[in-house]
Amino acid sequence: MSLWLPEDDILSRSPEVLQQALARYRRVLDGSGYAFWEWGLHDNSYSCGGSFWSKLGYMTIEEAVTCVENVQEYVHPDDFKMVSEVVLNHLRFNTPIDMVYRIKAKDGRYWWTQACASSTRDENDRVTYLSGVNFDLSHLKDTEKALRLSEARHERILAASNDGIWEWSIGDNNEDGLFHTSHSCWQHLGYTEEEVDSLPENERLSIWRSHIHPDDLLNAQRAMKRHFFLKDPFDVEYRMFNHEGRIFWMRSRGQAIFNGAGRAILMSGINIDITAVKEAEKRVRKAKNEAEKANNAKSTFLSSMSHELRTPLNAIMGFSQLAVNNSSLPSSQRESAKQIYSAGEHLLRLINDVLDLAQVEAGKITLMLEPVLPKRIIQDCFAFVSPLAVERGINLHFIDSDADTICVYADSMRLKQCLLNIINNAVKYNTDNGSVFVSLKQKKNSVCIIVEDTGSGISSEKQKQLFQPFNRLGAEHSAVEGSGIGLVVTKELVEKMQGTLSYHDAVYNLNDMKGVAGKNDGVVKNELQSGSGFTIELPVANPIADDQGAYVLDESIVQNNLLNDSLASKNIKLATFRRRQSLIYIEDNLPNIYLMREFLAEHSQIALDCCSDPLVGLHRIRQQLPDLILLDVNLPNISGIDLVKLIKADKIIQHIPVLALSANAMPFDIQKGKDAGFDEYLTKPVNINSLVSRLNQFLLV
Repeated sequence: MSLWLPEDDILSRSPEVLQQALARYRRVLDGSGYAFWEWGLHDNSYSCGGSFWSKLGYMTIEEAVTCVENVQEYVHPDDFKMVSEVVLNHLRFNTPIDMVYRIKAKDGRYWWTQACASSTRDENDRVTYLSGVNFDLSHLKDTEKALRLSEARHERILAASNDGIWEWSIGDNNEDGLFHTSHSCWQHLGYTEEEVDSLPENERLSIWRSHIHPDDLLNAQRAMKRHFFLKDPFDVEYRMFNHEGRIFWMRSRGQAIFNGAGRAILMSGINIDITAVKEAEKRVRKAKNEAEKANNAKSTFLSSMSHELRTPLNAIMGFSQLAVNNSSLPSSQRESAKQIYSAGEHLLRLINDVLDLAQVEAGKITLMLEPVLPKRIIQDCFAFVSPLAVERGINLHFIDSDADTICVYADSMRLKQCLLNIINNAVKYNTDNGSVFVSLKQKKNSVCIIVEDTGSGISSEKQKQLFQPFNRLGAEHSAVEGSGIGLVVTKELVEKMQGTLSYHDAVYNLNDMKGVAGKNDGVVKNELQSGSGFTIELPVANPIADDQGAYVLDESIVQNNLLNDSLASKNIKLATFRRRQSLIYIEDNLPNIYLMREFLAEHSQIALDCCSDPLVGLHRIRQQLPDLILLDVNLPNISGIDLVKLIKADKIIQHIPVLALSANAMPFDIQKGKDAGFDEYLTKPVNINSLVSRLNQFLLV
């Protein structure tokens, strides 16, 4: 059955049917959520219905609107004029009624509503009935308000960030389409808002591209194509020109939307002015380049200084060693030669310390961290310092409980260098007949290597000056030699191995000289004294077998950290060879040539041929086929590096061992020499014992 009854059918229906239709009508009105109303202008009658009124809190229609005159009470004062004008215009000119305004609920709050109405007119075109409907718009208005707040918030954020947003409706074949942008996009180029608004949207993209630097345009276009066809992220930096021709940097990022065929149809993104970032990067690069130039200049200076000092030191220390080992000389002369050698050795240590510090500060030291057994390193260090300790009556104690299972992560060679520095200092600055105690303490995640002595200690004021380069804390006025650099280098190396180096007062009993570090409870007793204590703390590692992690002590580290005592007692003898050996020495420094001749004068088993011209020397090598070649690196006309390459490239002579004797002692110099083909690289001043050891190694025994 139809909901509505045709007008001509109403009278033919029974009262029951009409009641059913009326009930159905009311159910529809109440369930719609709308408000229905009708104004009879011929008799000023007003009727209304629908469930919208109950949403406003009016339980009955009579509580709401009873007549046209009190409608004004329910319309918001700010909207009533507009509502009146819309209704009057309809009555006069039959204009549509479709308006949005606020209506008052029973609790006094206002709800947004939309009203639509139409009228019935008589034969004179006068309105007899005005009928309409109202429905709730509050939720839509709340959404609109939230949207406006969100848009305003985004606009504030974009304005604060000075970033520009854009959206590109991509044309066919990825050609130019509509290019929608925020004003900020163009403000970077010097456009005003009025100028931006006047730009045709279908021409904006081409105008934008015209401002991109020609050298960067192709790269930007390629990045766009990679995004379209390979789905690579679109993130590109390029330069642009503004109206005044000033160049600035822009970064564009965006994301395309693709259709079912995989073609980009829409792309949205953001533009960021990164000029300040690029200028900062430029300043950083400039500062880095200047720092590198300064470091290179420093390295060049230190390398040159080292070379110039080592060359005369080679003669000074070489001849003094020969004199010390010459038993035919009076003991007084041999003692004088020993003092000359000791002075030269002190100067050499100073040179090495300065070079070490420069290498550490420049970050040019490469470390290989691996599990290392501290026990073995400590024992080796004791072996090296024991001659000096014996000379002064100093006892070396290693408290080695559980030491076999304690392992650290460290560079074994550098850890030995650090411990040699500290243990050697503990011997040098100790009292005669004193003691040095070394112990290990394992924590949860680290291991402490503790070195303590029974010396006079360091005052609290001077402790603040520890680890300062060239600061010997007043010891420069004593007879103990030093440079004030060793501890600085040690601290830097320990920290590069992810560890720490710290100082503490080492309390000991003056009566029995047994270490009782850690017992300082603030009670001063006459028999207790404070020596110096240093703790190296390194990350703990899993234990390794005692035969693992084999390492060789770098000779330069030993030479740099230990005082040589009696040279004669350490004299290494030249081996007895099966036949007479031949040796060619290419060197342009006459004192060094004379030193080599003096050294080998007593060894008739070796025939020495010296040459100052490297090319002449190469000719002699090819003629004589010697058993061994000694080669300086800094030679006239051709360097020793190039010369050894020629030797190793010649099939006839490439088998002959070649040893470098050079004053170029920087680590990169040594590595460069070994890479070129030297079988061994000895730095000047050459220790006679080291030279004898190499002769025994490379000549036929």
